[in-house]
Amino acid sequence: MNITSIIIIITFLAALAEKFSKKPASARKGILKKLKLENIAILLLGFLLLAQLRENIIKNNKEAAQEAKTNEAHEGILTTKEKVDEANELIDSVLLSLKKEIEFTREEFELISFLNKEMAEARKNISKSLIEYQKLNSSYSKQLELEREKVKNAKPDVRIFLPKSTKDSLRTAYQFQLTNYGQRVADSVVFFSVMILTDTTDNLVKKVTELKTNSGVHNILSLPPNQGFSHIANSVIILNEEVQDYGAGYLLIKYRFFDFMTKTTINLPVSTFRCTSLKEINTQYGNNVEAGIVKNIKRYLLFEKPELYKIFFEE
Repeated sequence: MNITSIIIIITFLAALAEKFSKKPASARKGILKKLKLENIAILLLGFLLLAQLRENIIKNNKEAAQEAKTNEAHEGILTTKEKVDEANELIDSVLLSLKKEIEFTREEFELISFLNKEMAEARKNISKSLIEYQKLNSSYSKQLELEREKVKNAKPDVRIFLPKSTKDSLRTAYQFQLTNYGQRVADSVVFFSVMILTDTTDNLVKKVTELKTNSGVHNILSLPPNQGFSHIANSVIILNEEVQDYGAGYLLIKYRFFDFMTKTTINLPVSTFRCTSLKEINTQYGNNVEAGIVKNIKRYLLFEKPELYKIFFEE
């Protein structure tokens, strides 16, 4: 119960007391003796007005404070709502971006999956192609090896044929033939030959014939792959009247030639043939010369004929 209600009740009770009171105003005591009940009511109503004003002021202050708090709370709520809205918008944006990213990622995965399938197919095709290539390469390598073998087997093959002694009315000479047993032309054939004669005991070197060679000749010697065609080389050994002064003879022959197919020069080692007697003619020299005799010939040329040693045993 507020103060206004209390004052109204008191005023009402005072008015009732005045109405039913049997005492005259002179019988009243103190301040009540001087005041009539109407005056008391006016006073009470004044107090009531003041109390009401005070209550209104207090109420208004409370309402203002409450309204301020409410406004502040409302503003806080609005601010919070704005922040929540902003947060929601940000969340929506993030969710939208995430959705787009997920969609992009899914598309990327699908593309990667497609590429993986394409790569797998490509690898299969590459594997098949590689197997085919390996087969072809193996066949090609075999064929190439066969062709190389053919080229190798078809190379020029120059050999010394029928080394022997010949004789005319004045001189005894040696003769040999160069024949191409191969399947290609032997070009730029160069040969060197010399005869080494021993004494009648066949122990000491007694004479060395002049060097026979076609080196430096203007007409280049070429031998076709024809065993029916040979180049015959010959050189004087001694006069016929000197034959009895010598024992055996050793013919040294060295030659080289060029192969146009392989662009290589084939340089053959020295070949040594033995003539057991210069008195015999048209008899083929033997090629079974002992290693010790070849060694002695090399030593002799090294110290006595170094220019010949270089031609036959170094070049």
